Formats: sequence, structure tokens, C-alpha cells
Amino acid sequence: MNKVFRLLSVGLLAALSGCAGQHPVFTPPLERPLAVRDTPWPRNQVLVLAYHDIMDSEPDQQYVATRTANFIAQMRWLQVNHYVPVSMDQIFAASEGKSELPEKAVLLTFDDGYRSMYDRVFPILKRNHWPALFAPVGRWIDTPEGQPVDFSGKLRPRDKFVTWDQVREMSDSGLVEIGSHTQDLHHGVLANPQGNVEPAAAALKYDPVTKRYETLEEFRQRIDRDVSAITSTLTRVDGKPPRVWVWPYGAASGIALDVARQHHYRAAMTLEDGLLDVHNLMNVPRMLVANDPDIDGFVANAVQLQEHPPIRSVRVDLDAIYDPDPAQMEENVGRVVQRLSEVQPTVIIVKGFVSPAHPGEPVRETYFPNHVLPMKADLFNRTVHQIHSRLLFDPRVYAWIPTLAAEQGAAVPLCSTSPYRASPFSPVVQRQLRTLYRDMAASVPTLEGVMFDEDASDAVCEGESPARLAQAQGDLSVQLSDEVRAVRGQDVKTLQVVVTGAHETACQAVARTLTHHDHALLRLSPGAREGAGNVVTHAQAQALLKTVNELPNGMARTLFEVERQTPAGKVIADEQVGKWLVWLANRSVIHLGYAPDDAQANRPVLRNMAPLFESRWQE
Repeated sequence: MNKVFRLLSVGLLAALSGCAGQHPVFTPPLERPLAVRDTPWPRNQVLVLAYHDIMDSEPDQQYVATRTANFIAQMRWLQVNHYVPVSMDQIFAASEGKSELPEKAVLLTFDDGYRSMYDRVFPILKRNHWPALFAPVGRWIDTPEGQPVDFSGKLRPRDKFVTWDQVREMSDSGLVEIGSHTQDLHHGVLANPQGNVEPAAAALKYDPVTKRYETLEEFRQRIDRDVSAITSTLTRVDGKPPRVWVWPYGAASGIALDVARQHHYRAAMTLEDGLLDVHNLMNVPRMLVANDPDIDGFVANAVQLQEHPPIRSVRVDLDAIYDPDPAQMEENVGRVVQRLSEVQPTVIIVKGFVSPAHPGEPVRETYFPNHVLPMKADLFNRTVHQIHSRLLFDPRVYAWIPTLAAEQGAAVPLCSTSPYRASPFSPVVQRQLRTLYRDMAASVPTLEGVMFDEDASDAVCEGESPARLAQAQGDLSVQLSDEVRAVRGQDVKTLQVVVTGAHETACQAVARTLTHHDHALLRLSPGAREGAGNVVTHAQAQALLKTVNELPNGMARTLFEVERQTPAGKVIADEQVGKWLVWLANRSVIHLGYAPDDAQANRPVLRNMAPLFESRWQE
């Protein structure tokens, strides 16, 4: 079940009940909640480790290799610190309520099909009676003896990989579960006109000859052929059908996941951070053991895995990147990537549409191919791909595209005309927006989140009660979230900008937003004029902080974003934005951001953003 609907189980009434409460009293340090690492291990959750190759010396990172001595030290640390290796049988039994997993359960997984699994890892597993999961790539293991393996376009010796007889022997031991890492999707495909290569199991292929993208149905058929092939092979080799699907490169796809379900896979594994929850086996996070960490690095990653780091967000506007000259536009993309490498945000919100020429006009163009609005340039996927492939850290990228402000055609009913808003009650609007969001998700295979802006919830429909309108707007955002997840996978997060109206308090608006989305976003506009509806004073912001604190987990799920421009477009001084960030950080705000970031002018000056991102910028 989607996280959106799990959030609904918390209950809107329970959240709203906090709105009328008093500001929390001072809590002595000894009575405050413990840090995550100091709390008991969460019930029926598992630390899943993702290994690849194990090499005695000079571990080659093209195979994501770990040195044998380091691997043994890591296993010893797990054993000494009372981690308990578990099998997929135990995990499936816990998911069905038949048994409980031990505290500090750990699952060892090994991807790709390297010979080191048989030569080095398997003896260790047998000696310690430890279970593990092994997921080979079918085509690589199918390669006949004596012939080189086509390793994602590079020829590698056949003896670098196991044989099917060795796979069968490991499975027959009862210790090793054999999973699927696809038959032949562990490579990249051309994914846009600019030449980017992206994971074949997640991206729509682009044909430079016909200048067209693979359709979603063509993508589904391609995935189905691959899943059918590897499932048949593993069933023949292992004597039983595989139960676990492991995404190549960790890149998930909602459509491919649906295909895997149809082939009776019961679990799917990504490379996202976090602990496995036995009630969400089709979205299993794993800790990637990469760059041959020593024991200190391994321990730091393992211990911190269950903690959720604070969000540090910036917004990137594709209008500032676009240029009719392709060479200049490519240079602009490079500036954005360089700027982001210096800022190091954890979340990057990319605006994927063309801003209207005049306030109050609808959005009429996008930067991604779709069936609803004209595309000005195929720029969205290119920018996101460059962000992910060129940065040395791993931010989450959120899409920001129009909702009720999108041009819907003259026959579509409007809720208001200034600013332009289509009616969320219209079936035509709902259908077109589902198509728009689905097309956006299909065009960006590495998308990890969606932001719903004010145009998703600030319409005023004549004759409709505020409560009914809010319900319709919330229902629409859930529909659009589901469309994106259906294409991109269950781990896509959603963020909603909170808009308050005369019919509800800020507390009620935030509580309502959190019933539909993972996070609420509250904008602070220090340059807005009085009475403009934006937070402009510290007193107003203090009241807002009090409101959020009164909600269950309110502060943990609310992002505060400081605006760098007034509603009229005037740029606010960097120093003023920085002071607001300091003020918020000093009041225990967890998630902070600013918008927009101007890569072309290198603004804001990074030293003013010090409390938001890196302490090395502080002076």
C-alpha cells in the first residue's frame, strides 16, 4: 500500500485535534525522546546489505568490489554486535504474521553473479550457517565457457562469473536464495535526444532516427519479455521459481514492478537507504557497500541507516537554463550542476514548465514530452540526468509541474480566472492531469519526488463549500501521486505547498496536507508586503512554528522554505535570506530550504547559506 494511504490511517481528526492544543511545555533532557540509534531495534525490520564482487586485493570499483579482508571484518563486526543473519523464508514468514524476526536482523545480498560469490563468500556462509540472497544477471551466466561476457558493453573473462552449476549447488545448500537481476537489462539505453544513457529497466528508449520515445506499452512488453526469460531460466536451474526481484543499478520502475508481480515475485529490492519493513516487501531498501569501506566507514553507514537526515532543499528553474542555442543551453546545464556540487542540497526541486508571460495566465508549455501541453524543449530529463550522473553525492530530485494552472482548453470549467485555475471537479481536468503527470514520470527515469505547488490547492470555486473544495483538491493530488508511482515506483515522495484560507487555520491546513503527502512545505517570504498572505515577520513565523509543533510529527514532516524573491519578482538580499535561515535553525526547524537558486549568477552567496548546508562555509 502506498505511503500516502498509510498516512491516512493516522487520521485527519487526530491531527486536527492538536491544532487546538497549547504550546508544548519545556521537557527536561532526560525526558526527551531518544535518538533513533539509541531506541530499541524496530519490530520486524531488517538491515539489508548489498554487496557485489569480493576481491582479495585492489578491489575494482567497476564491479563495486569489496576487499576480502574488509568483508570478513564487516561480517565479524555484525556477529560481535549481535546482528542476526536471516533468510528470505524468515522474512516472508514474518510478512505473513507467522513468526517474528529477531532483533537486529540482517540480510546479506550479492548482485550480478561474480565468481567470488562461490569461491570466497559461499565458504564463509557455510562455515557460519548464514543465509544470503544471490541475484545473477541471466545473460552473463548464459555465456558459454571460453567466451567473453558482454558486461554492459565491455568484454570481460567468462571465469569472472559463476556457472549455472555453481548457482544450483549454492541453492541446494539451503543457505542461498536465488533472486533475479534481470535476463539482459543490466545496461543502459539511449534515453533522450542529448545522448544520455539510463538504466534499461527504468527508462523509455529514445530512437534518434525516428525521434520518438518508446511508449509505455512498448516499455511494458520489453520488460515482460525479459522477466519471462530470467524467470524461466532460474526456474529450470533452481527447480523452483524465483521470488525476489533485484533492480539493476537500484533504478525502480512502477510498470516493471507491476510486471514482476504478474510473474509472482514477492519482493523487489532497490538501493535506497533505510531498513526493510516486512509489510513493504515490494520496495526493499538496501545499504550499498561500495568503494571498499574500512570497518569504521562500514559501521558509520550501518548505524546511521535508520536515521532520516534533515532535508536541505533548493529549487532549480529550467526557464533560467533554456536557450534557443543548444550549445548555450548545454553550457547553462553545466553551470547548474557545478553550482549544485557546491551547494550540496539533499533535495533538488526542478521546475519543469515554462512560466506564463503574465501573472494570471495558464501554463501553456513544458520541458518534457507529453500528450497535454506543447513541449518547448526536451530539457527536463537532460538536466536531471546530469544532476545524478555528475554530482559526487546523491540528492533526491523532485519534479514541479503545473496542476490546476495548466492550460486545459476553452471548454473546461474554471474555478477562478485570476489567477487561472481549472476545476478539480471536472472529469476532463482530472483525466488530462493524470496524463500529464504520467508522461512526466515516464520521461524522467530517475525521478524521486513530486512537489504540488499552490495551484493544486488555492482555487476558489463559486458555489462550492471550502470543505468540499479542499477534499476535491486533496483527492486530485492523491490521484496524480498514484499516476507517478505507477510509472516510477513506490518510493516516490510527495510534497505539498500549504495554502491557508479564511475557512481554516494554518494548523488545519498543514494537518490536512499531511494526510495526503509525505511532507508539507511552508514558504516564508521576508520581502512580501504586509497583508499579502505571506509570512513576513518573525512574530508570524513564530506563530507558524508553534502551529507545526502542536501536530503529531509536524516538525519532522514540514519543510520551511525561505523565498529569495517577493511576489512582485524583486530579489531579496542574500544576507536577509541567510538571517532567516539562522533564525529558523536556532528554533529547532529540521527541514530547511531556499528558492530559487540562481546558478547563472551564483546567487545566493554560499557563505550566507552556511546554516542550511555545510558547516565548512561558516566564518
